[in-house]
Amino acid sequence: MSFDQHINYLCKKLSKSLYFIAKVKNTLPRKALLSLYYSIFHSNLLYGLNVFSCTSAKNIDKICKLQKRAVRIINLAKYNSPTGNLFLKDSILPFKNLIIFKNACFMHSVFYGDCPPPLSDIFPKAVPNHNHDLRNLNNFFIPRPKTEFFKKMPPYNFAETWNSLEEAKLYVNNTTFQIALKNRLLASLLPPL
Repeated sequence: MSFDQHINYLCKKLSKSLYFIAKVKNTLPRKALLSLYYSIFHSNLLYGLNVFSCTSAKNIDKICKLQKRAVRIINLAKYNSPTGNLFLKDSILPFKNLIIFKNACFMHSVFYGDCPPPLSDIFPKAVPNHNHDLRNLNNFFIPRPKTEFFKKMPPYNFAETWNSLEEAKLYVNNTTFQIALKNRLLASLLPPL
């Protein structure tokens, strides 16, 4: 379950995409470069993200570095310039926040019944059906982890991600939920005042 082989394959695909974006960075406008990023780079990041997001921190860092290079290329920034403001400027979620976003979107479909029962049965609610407004009413049960490895697995990680959301999880509409969540994750990139 390390996904090393998959991550290596993904990094090769992302590197090829970076090569193509870098080749045209001086001829295309920034808006076209962003479209190119989303079509040939970002789409590869999203494919199967919920499955391979439980990989090691080393593998996640590999992908983070490639994504930072892509954002620098789009903005014609130096190879070592900080990327926090560049992600904000382009409204692109950094890879670690993208994992949170995709896991939370999956849990939204589980919570509001848009997910098939075999998948939703993996995530029991923290509070069974009650008529009272309880503090944990909108949360999922988080099983006690026996190992650090288990904390990366969906029954623990996805439920923990959902439970950590605040007001965003109250949006029933999927599109509204995604917009609110993306804005929240982008706001977390802002430097503290």
